[in-house]
Amino acid sequence: MSRTEELAEQLAERITDAGHGLILQVTTDPTLVKPSPGKVSVVIMPPDLAWDGWDALEPDVTFKLLAVAGTPNTNTRGYDLILEAMDIMHQADVNMAMATPVGFDLAGAGTLAAYEITLNPM
Repeated sequence: MSRTEELAEQLAERITDAGHGLILQVTTDPTLVKPSPGKVSVVIMPPDLAWDGWDALEPDVTFKLLAVAGTPNTNTRGYDLILEAMDIMHQADVNMAMATPVGFDLAGAGTLAAYEITLNPM
């Protein structure tokens, strides 16, 4: 298992353990996102990698999360749920740096409320 796979697995475990029933699923596959009333899905996106110089050092790994909630008709409530989930993740020491509201297009169902969350480098 590569270092990035290990970090993604550890991150998924931390988020799942902290979910308090609000976070329905944590996945690395956006096609698996299933909207569910009152729940948030979190997608761990492939990380950005940054090398500091020419030395043979491990790169800094920066993950982005996509937190998705609601249905096309309940986007306002979806954003509220995502904010609540971000508070839970913050309290669980998920190293969040910034979050930007975005939409998530769910094939055949429309656009769901979503935030793209950039983590600090690992």
